[in-house]
Amino acid sequence: MIEGLVSVVMPCFNTARYVAEAAASVLSQTHRNLELIAIDDGSVDGTVDILSAMADPRLRIIRNSRNLGIVESLNSGFREARGEFIARMDADDVALPERFERQVAFLRRQPELAAVGTGVSYIDENGRPQRSPRLPPTSPIGLRWRLLLGNCVHHPTIMFRRSQLMLPVYSSAYADIEDYEIFLRLAASSMLANLPERLLCMRRHELSVSGRRHQIQLAAAATLLSRHCAAEYGVSVSASDFRHVLDPCSWLAADPASNPVNTVRRLRGAFTKKHLAVDRNELAGIDVDEAFFIAKVLSVTVSEANSASLVRRLTLLLSAATAGLRRPLAMLRALQQDKSRNQIS
Repeated sequence: MIEGLVSVVMPCFNTARYVAEAAASVLSQTHRNLELIAIDDGSVDGTVDILSAMADPRLRIIRNSRNLGIVESLNSGFREARGEFIARMDADDVALPERFERQVAFLRRQPELAAVGTGVSYIDENGRPQRSPRLPPTSPIGLRWRLLLGNCVHHPTIMFRRSQLMLPVYSSAYADIEDYEIFLRLAASSMLANLPERLLCMRRHELSVSGRRHQIQLAAAATLLSRHCAAEYGVSVSASDFRHVLDPCSWLAADPASNPVNTVRRLRGAFTKKHLAVDRNELAGIDVDEAFFIAKVLSVTVSEANSASLVRRLTLLLSAATAGLRRPLAMLRALQQDKSRNQIS
């Protein structure tokens, strides 16, 4: 392990259109002490030729003999990494110049942390800005809570502390949600955080994994969360109930006994019971996250008026409205945060 070195692991599969920009954004970082490990997973579109033409000794290209998939490619890159820190990067995204410098400085100031991510800005396939997501939670406890409602760590932004990792890092049992699984695992045993800055432009296009396999990812994440909550919080929440938390629209089309608003209230109770030391600011953040979820439910219930019975929609509306009235200030803060996001669409 080389002190101060950042090893950047970037899997590539048929990314010729974007890979030069992605690699250049890494190699032009203000933190110069880095190596870029590009793992080509059987590309047939000239990706390797583009990378090979980049004259920078910090770039290493590893070629898989055949297409092995994201998990094997990532684990291969992590085995090759020599740095004190290991950062992720996707071959169609763009890192802002100070990303690694700020993440390294933060990890040095917070030696108890296993990893740190950042916020992202969305861009389309042509690099045009899109409406950006909420900034992720920054504190370890806030991140641990919001992970129960969905993955709140942007995988391509993460920087790990090498000493806190055991190889292989990613599990082949969760090939569609390999990032979510490692974040839940690390959050349970270590501490994670996010910087409150958007330091990566994440490209959203129809060929992205999240676009092609969204429903499969939701099902896998629901099963993972059900197991995680049973182990960490001693609460039994079925994979079906978690599926409706991750996608409230699915509750309207199903016939379960528990609606997603009530499930989130149960999760909050189990979480705060275990984490009794949650401070006032962290509790306020949990309130706002719950308010965001309630607002999402209200929006879905209205927008999906033609896909569910009136009784089911009224049931969900009543649950959401009742929960929202319990914390009106949190609802107001959630709405204010939502308005403050980038409104470009």
